[in-house]
Formats: sequence, C-alpha cells, structure tokens
Amino acid sequence: MDEQFLSGLDKNTLNFLDSLLFAFHNAVIFVNLFGWMIPYLVKTQRILISLTAFSWFVIGFFYGFGYCIVTDIHYQILYRLGKTDLPNSYIKYLLDKIFGTDLNALYVDIGTGIGFAVAVIGAFWVWRKERG
Repeated sequence: MDEQFLSGLDKNTLNFLDSLLFAFHNAVIFVNLFGWMIPYLVKTQRILISLTAFSWFVIGFFYGFGYCIVTDIHYQILYRLGKTDLPNSYIKYLLDKIFGTDLNALYVDIGTGIGFAVAVIGAFWVWRKERG
C-alpha cells in the first residue's frame, strides 16, 4: 500500500480500515484452518490457502519467509495509528491481543506452521475424496 495514500487519511478512516482488516484477516485465517471441513467453504479454502502459500513462500522468498501482504497493509495502518513494536507474526499479534500477554514468538510460529500444514493436508484429503 502506498504510504502517501495512508498519510492523507484521518484517524477515523484509519480506525475503520483497522477494524475492516482485523475482521477480514481473521476470516481468512478461519477459512484457511477450517474451510476444508465445511462443504460450502471448500473451494474458497483452496483458493485462500493457495494465496497464503504463495504469499508465504513465493513473495516471502523476496521479503522474508512467511511474508503476508495483508499483514503488511494492516501493520502500515497500525503504525499510522501510533502502534509500534508490532511482532513479525500477525498470529502472535492476534493471540497477544486476545490473551493480553506476550507469547513466545517461536512457539506461535511453530503452532502457525502446524496449523497451516494440517489445513493443507485436510484440503488435499477432501480433494482426493471428491475425486474418488
């Protein structure tokens, strides 16, 4: 996202965008993790998990493993709102916010990786089941 664009936004708009991205980001995480178990979300989950993998591994090759464009945009908005010292991981940011603590980043990253792997395996399992 263009930093100049953000600099022209007032605090109310930035707060709205923060709320919007918080809801969107969490919905993407939910669908990535559980969409393969919910028949009407299976196709959406395949698309989102593919986009997530592309961001983490392909774009991440250039920006750092696990790079997420949604996190990048959301963090730019949070910085404009004066929030600093944000963790590298959105999942850590989310869990710290929910539990009001400072969780170990390594453990959060391991849990995130396990969750992602389970979601990918689940998506492949459903896909193979559909193909007979």
